[in-house]
Amino acid sequence: MPHTSMAMQLKRDLQAKKAKDQVSAVSSEDLKKDLQLKRLLGRGGFAAVFLGVYKGEEVAVKILLPEHMQAGGAQVSLMLREGQYMSRCTHSNIVKCHAVCQLPANFPGMEVMGHTGSTWALVLEYIPVSAGGWGGSMAGMMMKQMSQTRRAYSNYQAYCWVRDVAEALSYLHNAPRPVMHRDVKADNVLLTIDPDNGRPTAKLMDFGLMAFYTCAAPPPPIPSAAAHPP
Repeated sequence: MPHTSMAMQLKRDLQAKKAKDQVSAVSSEDLKKDLQLKRLLGRGGFAAVFLGVYKGEEVAVKILLPEHMQAGGAQVSLMLREGQYMSRCTHSNIVKCHAVCQLPANFPGMEVMGHTGSTWALVLEYIPVSAGGWGGSMAGMMMKQMSQTRRAYSNYQAYCWVRDVAEALSYLHNAPRPVMHRDVKADNVLLTIDPDNGRPTAKLMDFGLMAFYTCAAPPPPIPSAAAHPP
């Protein structure tokens, strides 16, 4: 292996170890008691997402695909960093992360992935599709709009979603240690209805490509989107 490749591999391994060391340990018995996987919702290039129940609450469980557990720690490090950062976010327009955990081998429900070995998982806020059709991704709602003659959403609803995404980005960019999401797209925005006021609400998710802003001079503060009504 070339010297450069060895150095990069060592760096990834150290990053993965550092990320693992920062995760609070959860015993296998506690995990089996608190977390249940109900059914597979979808599968991407790096992770599968399950509908689950965590401490009595419905959640989405993002599980790292087993093949990436053997990839030198790079994807493990990215997932742990994503979960650790999301678990510290307290903004209403960012999907909550309830827990970061290592699923033990033969964890019930994981067999549908075709693998039962140990892997890492994020326990995330679950946003179901409501009786009125609200829920799912912004991309799905846009496709629904294009595939039917009746409008799926109003201009006001679209404004609310764009404003919410702007609020989430403002929160990230103005944090004590600014963060760039780097993967803002309709697929990574979930839609719901605020139960308190009935307003259409959007939540930003998937921080797998996030990066901390390291410029010596931080960017100027981004004005709150709420200060610019339609």
